[in-house]
Amino acid sequence: MAKAVFIPVFHDHQWTLYAFNMCDQKLSILDSRPDTTKGVDPTERHQETRCNICDALTVTMNYAINFRSWEYQFPKVPRQQDSYSLDSGFFVFNFMRLWDGHQLVRWFPIESTELRKDFLAYIVLCKEHLPGNKEHLPGNKEHLPGMMMDCTIQDVASGIAAVRKGPDVETPDQEFSDFLNNCHRVTSDGDGVFHIAARFHNVGTVREMNTRAREVAGALLAAANDRGDTTLHCAAAGGSDVMVNYILDDMMPHMNQVTMTKFLSAQNLKGETCLHEAVRHGHVEIVKKLIKKDLELAEVGRLMLVQIVDNEDISPLYLATTLRRVAIVRELTERPDEQDDMYMASWKGPAGKTALHAAVVLLDKGLVKTLLNWNGGLTKQVDDESGSTPLHFLASLSFQRRERNSIVQYRYKRLHFLTYLREYLRCKPAQDSSIVKLVMGERQDSALHADFSGSVPIHIAAAHGRLDIVTKLLEECPYCESSRNASGQTFLHVAVEKEKLDIVKYVCKAKKFNKILNAEDQDGNTALHLAVIKASENAVNTTSEKIFCTLMSTTDVGLSFANKEGYTPLDLAFLSLHPEVICMKGPREWIYFDLLNSSGEFGVGGWDRLAGDLVEPDWEKESERVGKSASMLALSVLILNASFLVPFSVLNRMDKWGVDLDQLQGARAILFQTFVVFDSIAFACSIMATYFCASAGFAMLDGLARLKNLMS
Repeated sequence: MAKAVFIPVFHDHQWTLYAFNMCDQKLSILDSRPDTTKGVDPTERHQETRCNICDALTVTMNYAINFRSWEYQFPKVPRQQDSYSLDSGFFVFNFMRLWDGHQLVRWFPIESTELRKDFLAYIVLCKEHLPGNKEHLPGNKEHLPGMMMDCTIQDVASGIAAVRKGPDVETPDQEFSDFLNNCHRVTSDGDGVFHIAARFHNVGTVREMNTRAREVAGALLAAANDRGDTTLHCAAAGGSDVMVNYILDDMMPHMNQVTMTKFLSAQNLKGETCLHEAVRHGHVEIVKKLIKKDLELAEVGRLMLVQIVDNEDISPLYLATTLRRVAIVRELTERPDEQDDMYMASWKGPAGKTALHAAVVLLDKGLVKTLLNWNGGLTKQVDDESGSTPLHFLASLSFQRRERNSIVQYRYKRLHFLTYLREYLRCKPAQDSSIVKLVMGERQDSALHADFSGSVPIHIAAAHGRLDIVTKLLEECPYCESSRNASGQTFLHVAVEKEKLDIVKYVCKAKKFNKILNAEDQDGNTALHLAVIKASENAVNTTSEKIFCTLMSTTDVGLSFANKEGYTPLDLAFLSLHPEVICMKGPREWIYFDLLNSSGEFGVGGWDRLAGDLVEPDWEKESERVGKSASMLALSVLILNASFLVPFSVLNRMDKWGVDLDQLQGARAILFQTFVVFDSIAFACSIMATYFCASAGFAMLDGLARLKNLMS
């Protein structure tokens, strides 16, 4: 049986590859349409087609295999630049060549022209398609990224040789063949001499070759290695200002306008330009030079260098933000007046995130301020996964990051005391609140923007226990306190459900929140309903019990509101009990009696309806619990007896040896007194341990009480 089966499928005007891994029994659907990662469910779109293909393959293969039952996935692959392009067939062609059963062995260029060039190079130059086996032409797929450039260099060399030797010469002479062999693709990664010279800042080699053979030097300059990097990529990454200046000012002017534009905007197999490389390695001057040169070549309809994103949709601005390159961010966001409209840098990041999303997650106030001064509209941009704005991202941080204090850090490293560690952690206040003010200062309504689940930032902050963010949001946008999510919950509901005690205490203390204390969600549950449910579900969770107590101690909290099922909090507390089972009092029982003694009311549904919803106890399990409790109690009594008899055994042994306690003097007396003291302590501790062990193992006792006794 074959290890893999590839089936190209034409569906909905697009080609898709169905790759069956026969060894792992897994189907990979390689879809190049860009919308598969932006809210459109690919499973739904391919459901019918997948079933038809699997059924047809089952019949064709004639094996006892149900291909429908195989696990299937949509792996991450290069995607078309727009949904209406005619490139899907070329993508499938590359998928079939490069898919190893689990992933692509490498990525490939996604531009239409490059896809067609690679396809043509493969068809024309692949060994299997040649009438004669010409060994000098690479046929292996690993060499494909540079195939077209190999042909260009060969053509240039042939032209030069023809000029030197006459019109009848069809191939380059030996001198030029040796020259090419020594300059182009000299490493295992396909690097040429120019790539190596750019990495090691060797401008002299490039200058000398450009002087002697300008046409070949120009071809070598634009040649790509196996990763798709040109010489300019390597120079930008290496950080050689002299090399970049020589390429841009001395070599590029000899190209025509189209070639210059294409060379400057060239993308490697990851989709990254030379600007991405300069940004990644933090070379500010090179970034300035590249942007300036790009502006000189600006033309209507062309993507500027600052607007090109890689295969992961990462723009240079987003990359600079994630790496905290503040100076580069400023350069990318500065727009010359005459190029104001067309120079607007892209702020894109993966999955629809923006540079501002990254800045708020990093809690970098300077970056946030720079980005907002440049484009205040970023506050309302949402990501594709959850529909979250930057303010949602800030609210979702579950902890407060703090700036390092170098002095305290030095003292801690020198002295190694825990006290200084605490001082280090508390050295400077977090910037989260000030960033909230910055973001909302640009657009106050950003606090009311809901994500895909209907949650506004205050819901997210409450869910993560961020009291500082909640208070700041309420200061900047007071009317967001009554905002509801898709379930009709206020931020108090969310705090109770997620067991965030600080948020609940904050709401209960302030009179201005009285109107949401008894607010109902879509199921009619108030915060007290949810508190009773959480405390009943988590009998060993003290936080849920404290939340219930906090709400009960607030006089404005209503005790008798019924939800849509007709249950009041007292009904829910009663339903969590087993009235027919004798059990010591625990949180569930105390919650029930607290509500009952606080004038809580049962619902109007009647006792018969309430009793009908009770969960019948499992008497067999209850009997087993009682038996285990009796066994643990017997063991505890034996331990107590042993602890009690130890001192008497010692005194009895001393009587047999004829030791008179009244005659003990000096060290012996002190030793005996010490024994008596420690024995008394041991006896007292044994009594306490026996009690706590018995309580912890007593299955009829409530779970919370058992846990507390065990910890004691």
